[in-house]
Amino acid sequence: MSDQSAMDSRSTSLDNWKDQIWAEGQIGFHQEVVTPALVKWWSQAVSQLPEGKRDAVSVLVPLCGASRDLAWLLARPEVSSVCGIEISELALQRLLSENPQIGDDPSRRRPLVPASSAGRARTAG
Repeated sequence: MSDQSAMDSRSTSLDNWKDQIWAEGQIGFHQEVVTPALVKWWSQAVSQLPEGKRDAVSVLVPLCGASRDLAWLLARPEVSSVCGIEISELALQRLLSENPQIGDDPSRRRPLVPASSAGRARTAG
């Protein structure tokens, strides 16, 4: 098997796995509530920002899945933007269907890997 074939095979396996776990509900890492530590420590974290940065906070949530954290963050008055990054299309669909207030900006979607590979990431927010 060539290096490119092996890489394409791994990429296809990742694509299958990431959507399969969401389709089959094998998402033990997913929480149905906002992450308790986020709620507990958010105000303190924001208070540590420089004075002029506390009212326009941007948040990046890598591998966001269908996290409730994104909607919670968007509801904070000091948060100006939230960007969730996810490799599973099914996870992103669930996130957006359960949290329509988040919105989805298709113009901001970017490939996760070079166009020659099968994997893709989408951003919501």
